[in-house]
Amino acid sequence: MVATVRSQKFIRGNNLRRKTLGEAGEERRRLLEAFHPDLMRYPIEFAFGDVLSRPGLDHKTRELITLALAIGGGVEREVKSHTRGFLNHGGTKKELVELLIQIAVYSGFPRMIAGTYGIIEVFEERGLFKPPKPLPAPKLKPKSKSKSKAGRAHK
Repeated sequence: MVATVRSQKFIRGNNLRRKTLGEAGEERRRLLEAFHPDLMRYPIEFAFGDVLSRPGLDHKTRELITLALAIGGGVEREVKSHTRGFLNHGGTKKELVELLIQIAVYSGFPRMIAGTYGIIEVFEERGLFKPPKPLPAPKLKPKSKSKSKAGRAHK
């Protein structure tokens, strides 16, 4: 195996990526790098090492923006990743609810609902939300044993 020399952008980007996405992000990185190293090198160097490391916006705000774009664009896998990132940088449920309401206005209710499911999954995996128990199935009335019209006597 050939040793890989990592650029400063990669090191800076990977550190930010680990802080933002946590272990779930590391699992994805290992999988994509095993398929081909460049599939993660470019996103880590450019997205995390250049763009997301810029001054001007804090990481929580950047994650909120990224999450809005992921929900609005229907990129469900990224919704979960960047919900984790938003929470890892101090984001709150209240802020996510406001984001979802805003998404409904500009991207539509179907995207808002799909995004909500992704956010809920992350809250469940972190023990921050427990869904309500399912409603019981409706009880069906038993069919009555009435005689059919053909079997009735005519008077």
